[in-house]
Amino acid sequence: MEGFDFEKLGRDIIRTTRRGIGIPICLDIALTKVLAKAANKLAKTDDARRGLYIIDTEEKRVEALKKLPIGDVWGIGRRHEKRLTAMGVRTAYDFSVLPLE
Repeated sequence: MEGFDFEKLGRDIIRTTRRGIGIPICLDIALTKVLAKAANKLAKTDDARRGLYIIDTEEKRVEALKKLPIGDVWGIGRRHEKRLTAMGVRTAYDFSVLPLE
């Protein structure tokens, strides 16, 4: 879907939902379910994104993972968070570059 205008699509969906139903929403667009969940979390907290967070390039993936605390990663529970934090893993990016053992 190279060259597709995800920004326009996302803004249209947000605007249509607000007009049609009358509720504000946050929208995420990403290549995987886990990245979409990360994008949604960031869409809700990053005021500059105005409710839309798109991860469609490697640079945007790395940027998003660096902003996401390890405890906010889908599937990481409190016990795993403590263990990972003790290992120096603070963000989803740190986790993504851990060596496979």
